[in-house]
Amino acid sequence: MRGMLNNDSDPDPLVSYRLGAVRVGVQATVLTLLVLVLFRLLPGHGTISELPYVFVLVSAALGAIGVSLLPWKRLFQSGLGIKALYAWSVLDILLITVAVAITGGGRSELFFLYALTTVFFGAAYPPKGQVALLVFTFTCYLGVLAATGWEVGLATVVARCGVLAIVAFLVSYLAAELL
Repeated sequence: MRGMLNNDSDPDPLVSYRLGAVRVGVQATVLTLLVLVLFRLLPGHGTISELPYVFVLVSAALGAIGVSLLPWKRLFQSGLGIKALYAWSVLDILLITVAVAITGGGRSELFFLYALTTVFFGAAYPPKGQVALLVFTFTCYLGVLAATGWEVGLATVVARCGVLAIVAFLVSYLAAELL
């Protein structure tokens, strides 16, 4: 991973920035996986469907390995890098949606994982892509609620989605200012 993603000395500052974003995204994925393993091992998490949870963890780990092996510099220079980033984010959002569904649906403590992808796409993508991924996140979360019985009130849903939108707005602004 270090060899592929550590060369941020590209003359194009946007490519360099996105290479750094990929590197940090992979590192954040690894840290998240460690937290999720710890979450499962400690008491107080409620009922978790074991096999689907392991599936999510293994899928995320394999995804992180796959992402770290991609030739990101070449992808960004060819214009395909942003598409690969979008695919990565969509798959992450889908995995988070499964994790939320299997750990309590509307009551799941893992809802906050959506914030991690929100920060990433807020920092790494153009505004239209940010909006599309935020809408996709909302749609996935609402889908989980519909599939698991809407065990939270409307105020909770509005607050959670509102906070994600505010996080996206803040990160987008800060990233744009840094660039």
